[in-house]
Parts: sequence; C-alpha cells; structure tokens
Amino acid sequence: MGSWLETNKGTVHPWETDSFGHMNIRFYMAAFADAAWHLAHAMGMSPSYMRARGRGIATVRTDLRYKRELLEGDIWHIRSGFTKVGNSSFHFVQEMYNSETALLAATYNGVAVHLDLNIRKGAPIPTELREAAHGYMVEFSDESDGQ
Repeated sequence: MGSWLETNKGTVHPWETDSFGHMNIRFYMAAFADAAWHLAHAMGMSPSYMRARGRGIATVRTDLRYKRELLEGDIWHIRSGFTKVGNSSFHFVQEMYNSETALLAATYNGVAVHLDLNIRKGAPIPTELREAAHGYMVEFSDESDGQ
C-alpha cells in the first residue's frame, strides 16, 4: 500500500456558506475537484503531459458524502489516494477534514477515465503513470460516521 497525499487546504469564507452558515455544496465540489488535479499530477498526469499528448481526464462517477458540517471560518484540508488503477481508468478517494478538530467532514469517491481528446474515448494509461499511482494506493471504507 502507498500513502495518502495532502492535495488541498483552505478556509470556509462567508461567501461560501448557505443561509444556515454551513459550507455550500458547490464549494465542497470545487475543493474536491481542485484536489483531484493534484492527485492526477502526482501520478504524472500534469498539465504539460496532457497538452503534449492530447490527453484529458473525464470523471464518469462521483459519490460525495457529508459527515459533519464545516462552518464559516473553519479551516479544512483534503487528503487523496487511489483505490484502483486500470488500463484506462482510475478510482480515487478523498477525505476532507476539519483541520482544527481533525474530524472527518466529507468523503468523495470518483472514477475517472484517461481520455484521448482527439477521439473522445478512453486511452491506455502509460505504465509509468500506473506505477507512480501505486505510491498513492490507499485502503478506504466509507462505513465511518465521521468520528
């Protein structure tokens, strides 16, 4: 097994909250989306790699689960890892924590495809990228209630 990678951190700003003072869903999604790019980069799918080869990433499945609310002023961080890397797709998981309390705030599971942008279809992930991803393979179970 590999190790988790810290991929994003931030603060809940007033404009990111709903009418109840909780972080709004669109800002959870933005934080997880930004974190996913850092995880892809860790396996070698950097912006320059994708531009040079005409490649992209298409997320085909997501599952976002809220464990406890983040409130205005809370600081948070996300750690990410891979749970499976196949021929042309990869499964990844992300956990968002309240950095002050160390309590789990949300989890995000995704499946993404390594995309050939010219033909808009999945393309094989190069061996060196699959091998790099193994350094960030993690075990994950979403049975937690956020404790």
